[in-house]
Amino acid sequence: MSRIVQWLIEHGVALGAVVVSVIALWKSSKSHRQQFDLNRRMVAIEVAREGERRLKLQQAHLHAYIDTEVPPYNEMLKNVYLVVENRGKSKAFDIEIQLDGKPWSVYGWPNGKMDQVQSCEPGSSPRYLLKKDVPEQNLNQGARVDIQISWRDQTPKLGNYQQSLTW
Repeated sequence: MSRIVQWLIEHGVALGAVVVSVIALWKSSKSHRQQFDLNRRMVAIEVAREGERRLKLQQAHLHAYIDTEVPPYNEMLKNVYLVVENRGKSKAFDIEIQLDGKPWSVYGWPNGKMDQVQSCEPGSSPRYLLKKDVPEQNLNQGARVDIQISWRDQTPKLGNYQQSLTW
């Protein structure tokens, strides 16, 4: 036993240094693994964000609203327009619009049958005459049209918009 004690006295500092080095190496390895896992998760989040950003750049977003305009022949009347606007970053195509649950082709247009737009570029907003020569006092009486728009864009998902518009 005295040989062991003597050996520890002679080599104790070196042995302590080895133990401290092993512990430091283990802690460093653990810290490195945690940092690696954190970096991997951060990269995954950034990749997902980039994918969402690219998807938004490929999406069209159609929106509809009602607009009125005074005709040049009578300032007491207004024409009511349906405006379909593409607020997205991509072209919309294969557009299908339903008004009050009816397909576009059978809706009661004031000027007879009206062709529906088939595609819509970003920032464009085609207008369609819904009602012609409406007296101004009749405008805010709660007339309503339910609109549903579906379309395709550069994404695999079918776009859809539904709204009740009043004038």
